[in-house]
Amino acid sequence: DYIALRVNGRSMEPDIHHNDVVVIRKNTDWRKLEGQVCAVRIDGEITLKRLTLDDSKKMVVLLSLNEAYQPILVDPSAHQDLSLLGSLHMLQRKL
Repeated sequence: DYIALRVNGRSMEPDIHHNDVVVIRKNTDWRKLEGQVCAVRIDGEITLKRLTLDDSKKMVVLLSLNEAYQPILVDPSAHQDLSLLGSLHMLQRKL
């Protein structure tokens, strides 16, 4: 199963641009997708970031590809709605 999302923002540049369409392959296995670019829903908002897990602090760390953006540190116990949608499967860009 797949879902398509339109990118809004520049945090994943230079690889993924604003208005690109990304196809996400559904998968909810946090461990299996660690290190991959993933779509994560946090409190109703979806973000596309590289997924890392900090086991010592029990945090999800979401990394932008654009170095101008700071990592997003997510404490799962502090959010009612935190879910992994899946990983980047395909990118479509209109030239």
